This record gives sequence, C-alpha cells and structure tokens, in this order.
Amino acid sequence: MGMFDKTEAQSLLYNYPVAALFQAMCAAVQQTSGFTVQLANPQTGTIQISKSMSMFTWGENLYVQIIPVSETQSNLQITCQSKLGTEIAARSKNRKNIQVLLEKMQLILNQMYGMPQQPYYGG
Repeated sequence: MGMFDKTEAQSLLYNYPVAALFQAMCAAVQQTSGFTVQLANPQTGTIQISKSMSMFTWGENLYVQIIPVSETQSNLQITCQSKLGTEIAARSKNRKNIQVLLEKMQLILNQMYGMPQQPYYGG
C-alpha cells in the first residue's frame, strides 16, 4: 500500500464453514455501535458494511468476502476504507474498525461453538 493509501485489509483463515462466519460477521455488525450492514449475500459470502461518521472521520466502508477452502475451513478477507479518504489518521482508524469487528465476530463464534479457535493470518 502506498504512503497515501487509506485502505486497510486483512486475510484470515478460519476453521469454520462459510455459513458460520457469514452469520457471525452479520451478527457482529448488528451488535456493534455505529456499524450497519448495507448488503449481505450468503450465496456469494459477501457483506458490505458502513461505519457512521464520528468526530474524527467522515465514516468508513468495509467489505467482507468469505471464501470456502474446505467444508470446515474458510478464508475471510476484510477491507476498510475511509468514505472521504483525506483524514490523516484514516489508516489506523480503518485498522481499528477491522479489529473491533473481528473480535466481536470471534466472541459470537465462541458462543456458537463453545471453544475459541484463533484464525491464521494470511496478510
């Protein structure tokens, strides 16, 4: 990513099927203040999320793609970018937004399946 690029992205491998990650991410968005699901398509494993404007940013857009690796493993790719893109601290804010949703999603997965499983970071 370039010096002025305000986009933050992560790719993680989870030991959960696509449907479980999809359901948990949608629930995480609904349970986290300031985030709204704009579009959710379980057939394609895609979720578009909007983060509301705050005192420091004009808001952010997040894009989630969940790709099956096997019956029990899925790759979750999440990207966050500022709606305006001119904020100085946009990249750290985008990273924080991703982290907040991933942590909430993991809590929901732990509740659904009982034992925590940590994802493998793919970059």
